[in-house]
Amino acid sequence: MQKLPHIPRVANKYALTINDIKNLRVGRHDLINPNLFWWNNLCSAWFIFGVDDSKMEDANCNEYWITIYDEKAPRNAGKFTFKITRSSGVHPYSFEEFYNPKDIESKNDLVIQEKFLNTINQLIDMGILVRT
Repeated sequence: MQKLPHIPRVANKYALTINDIKNLRVGRHDLINPNLFWWNNLCSAWFIFGVDDSKMEDANCNEYWITIYDEKAPRNAGKFTFKITRSSGVHPYSFEEFYNPKDIESKNDLVIQEKFLNTINQLIDMGILVRT
């Protein structure tokens, strides 16, 4: 059996899978602010962006994007979306369960899972994201 590069440092305290996260919805739009997110006028949405521990200039870095659209956005009004990618956004990184060794090919894969899950945990803790 394949081993993880290190013991996961972020607990999956809500026992979430990727499918569970796809089904989350925005609970409290009023808590979204520039201290947590950055605003994009072009698509009327708030974003959180994260990368693994490699340098962002590294073509092999993994990243995640979390998007919450404004309630009055012309498209996707009020919706929450996310994506996780490899190779600086070139390839989607797909997995269903966090920390499953079969889905982790490198330390960067594990680190991006930890960072993404940590951010999702925080957004749930704050009430910004809620289960449907």
